[in-house]
Amino acid sequence: MKIKNQVILPLSIILISIGTVSSVNAQNQTEPLTVNQRLEELEKLQREKDIALENLNKAIELNPEKMRKNAIDDEDWDVIRDSDEFQKLIEE
Repeated sequence: MKIKNQVILPLSIILISIGTVSSVNAQNQTEPLTVNQRLEELEKLQREKDIALENLNKAIELNPEKMRKNAIDDEDWDVIRDSDEFQKLIEE
């Protein structure tokens, strides 16, 4: 939980301070997200990142050379390419 808060909390502070995050209600009107909704979205993104890295790790275990090259070349990984976890996986 400590690591999660270290990642989520700074991002939530940024989103809260800029106040640009919103949702669309049933009438297609934009509504600001509550703090809890913003935190839920950030937690979801963190879980997706963790799952993606876990799947990449499994793929690398099956075929290290090919999957590391694919991860380096594939633009789908751009969103987490600079993370320490991603770098560690492709450098091993």
